[in-house]
Amino acid sequence: MRRESRERAEDLLARAPRGVFTEGMARQAGFTPKAIRYRVSTGRWQRFTGATLLDPQHPAGREPGLEHRALAATLTWPGCVVGLRTAAAILGFPVRDDGLVHVICPESRRPRRGIVPHRWQLQQCETVRLPDYRISNPRRTAIDCLAHFDSHEADSLLVWLLAYEKLSADALEEAIAARAGWTGTAQLRRLLRVARSGAWSELERRLHRLMRRAGLTGWQPNVSITAHGRIIARVDVLFEHAKLVIEADGRAYHQDFHAERARLNALSLAGYTVLRFTWHDISEEPTRVAAEIRRALRTAAGAAAGSLSNRPQ
Repeated sequence: MRRESRERAEDLLARAPRGVFTEGMARQAGFTPKAIRYRVSTGRWQRFTGATLLDPQHPAGREPGLEHRALAATLTWPGCVVGLRTAAAILGFPVRDDGLVHVICPESRRPRRGIVPHRWQLQQCETVRLPDYRISNPRRTAIDCLAHFDSHEADSLLVWLLAYEKLSADALEEAIAARAGWTGTAQLRRLLRVARSGAWSELERRLHRLMRRAGLTGWQPNVSITAHGRIIARVDVLFEHAKLVIEADGRAYHQDFHAERARLNALSLAGYTVLRFTWHDISEEPTRVAAEIRRALRTAAGAAAGSLSNRPQ
């Protein structure tokens, strides 16, 4: 490579985070349209998301992923903000990456290669600035996803958001009031009813019905348990007087094996007994489930009585 060409390339690399850039950035670095076409035709540069190019030799461009695509979308449309499913994935929400970049734009735009525009209202305070681009903030991202996902995925995401306290029922209600007339508001109202009910999944609703029919009382749904001044777990059902936790094994956030083991250990060390029941247990063997809960309550009551009798007078 001639010295002049090498200097142009180095200048472009300095301007191109993650090895993603536009033809305009390449021209600013001194490349002619002919030189750009040549590099694309020979594979030295690759057509990428939207109107961008990718340098696969760039140290950060060798394995392009979601954040490369998000950057490419905002380079293509500088006034837009990464949102919806794409922002959710970047923020660590348990959502599926559909291979597209969803962006929120102030004006109508036609989709471009790998980019889906959404013309929605978005306030500056509803965004977060990352090093290379802006995304919708966690609360706005959560509300948009809940409003526009299909009902099954929205239900699953709601459980995760509530369980990890990323979103509250009050915040959801506020969003509904602010989005009157928006697409997806009817689904948000349905999800608010779920959030307020205390039973966030179908399995939990079945567990609650089972316990009511069995005459079990004194329990609370979806309770945060604290120990030593911090929340150690949010549990499906708690009999506080007996320090008995009932878990319906089916929630999305129960799927992280290591986190779940740490959570159960923390509950055990804090003196809680945990009973876990599957969909089969609750749906097919409700009598056994109710009997085991009663047995655990009797055991707890007996232990409490023994502790009192052993106290020095």
